[in-house]
Amino acid sequence: MSEPRDDLRMWGFYADSHRGACLRFHARSLLGWADFPPMRVTYAAKYPTVSFYRDSRFRRGHATLTTKAKVWRHEREWRMVHRASGPLSFPAEALNGVIMGCGIAPEVEEQVRAVVADRKPPVEIMKAHLAEREFRLDVQRA
Repeated sequence: MSEPRDDLRMWGFYADSHRGACLRFHARSLLGWADFPPMRVTYAAKYPTVSFYRDSRFRRGHATLTTKAKVWRHEREWRMVHRASGPLSFPAEALNGVIMGCGIAPEVEEQVRAVVADRKPPVEIMKAHLAEREFRLDVQRA
């Protein structure tokens, strides 16, 4: 999960070059859902130093799962770990929005809208737009 919803690079990396969609979660609704609480990612110049013998299992896992290279710090990422594999279900109230990329195809946008149309509780639908005179995205209700 990531804090910024309007980062041009992230939309390019993670959302099929602005053609996909991003899910927005109400973080408190996810507490207790995963095996580990939400953990903020640390961005560093070096790999974390942990000791198999001196550090706890949690400390070793936390350092490994939440440390990334400084070059990615713009992502302002949080991670949650769930031991299950395959598709996961999350609490319905946790999903409170969907942001569609500025390059989403009309048929994909239609599919997204259909999936969330009757969802309880309701989900806010938004769309990213390229700003007119700046290198940035504007996210607006759609």
